[in-house]
Amino acid sequence: MYDRLVNYHGLNNLIWMWNVEDPSWYVGNDKCDLVSVDSYPEEFDYDILDESFDDLFDITNGAKILGVSENGAIPDMEEAIEKGVTWSYFITWVDHLKSANSDKHIKDVYNNPNIITLKDRN
Repeated sequence: MYDRLVNYHGLNNLIWMWNVEDPSWYVGNDKCDLVSVDSYPEEFDYDILDESFDDLFDITNGAKILGVSENGAIPDMEEAIEKGVTWSYFITWVDHLKSANSDKHIKDVYNNPNIITLKDRN
């Protein structure tokens, strides 16, 4: 894929994400820009995914941007920040936003001063 996109099509502005649960499959820091995990816990389970964060941090030696590339329930960002689990981003599937998160949790997350949203851009 890299060869085709970069060498054949001449694309040089790509961002490469590694997203696999098994750290033994890690491609290496020289082959990706972002490292992420998917999370689909039970509805209203706002686990901060600290074990996944620690695993990803360890395999990248802290050198990569870490994110939650797909999620249902949004991790409790206040707790995550308090515990040093500093996910750079999360992407909630639209059909899970209301079904896996309470209205209060959604408001708490998106009103948290540590969370950057579209309304914060200039």
